[in-house]
Amino acid sequence: MKPFIEAIEYKGIEALRLNGPRGSSAVVARLGGQVLSWMTPDGRERLFLSERAVFDGSVPIRGGIPICFPQFGGLGDLPKHGFARTREWSVAAQRCGDDYALATLELVDDEDTRALWPHAFRAEITVMLEVDRIDVEFCVENTGAAISLYQRMPQLVSMNPVKQAVPSRNTLTVTFTPDWSSSFCTGPDTTTDLRALIAARRKEAWTSLIMWRPTSSSSVTWWSR
Repeated sequence: MKPFIEAIEYKGIEALRLNGPRGSSAVVARLGGQVLSWMTPDGRERLFLSERAVFDGSVPIRGGIPICFPQFGGLGDLPKHGFARTREWSVAAQRCGDDYALATLELVDDEDTRALWPHAFRAEITVMLEVDRIDVEFCVENTGAAISLYQRMPQLVSMNPVKQAVPSRNTLTVTFTPDWSSSFCTGPDTTTDLRALIAARRKEAWTSLIMWRPTSSSSVTWWSR
């Protein structure tokens, strides 16, 4: 069957179901513009959705792929991770081909958002489903006259967590200082630290790496290569 998209009710809220090649599927809720389900052709659910998730908009949906905007965590005066997760998004576009299904949802500022955060914007999330992969792209356009900081993030740590960096052919082994006790190896495309659950994507044009160690003492640091 050729891929198609349908409007559905999912756990009591409006959503789109992307029906992809060979039985793959994804569900994108209008509430929060959040991807809540991704099923591969083998029938396996690939995303976590908590049994305690609430779907009435009073709190963000716990699970799936949440959109943290315009604030990350509790680093400002806005609700935790911003307000996008509890706002109703509108369907901006949808199309299908022989091997994909694609949908775009958008959120624009209004009186309610400007009361919380006085900036004009247009946020857009595009979800493309193929037979064995899902791509999610999030973009924000400044539609106002002023320059705005659109994503509040932790202040970058100025300390150098790297104790030793030993390069070899297509590999870089990094040993962290005691507070950042960990190490990882990187090939030409992907960096993975199994113990710290770090995953970083590297492209040829990049001259630096962002390393995030999500532990109880988590923080963000920048290290120039």
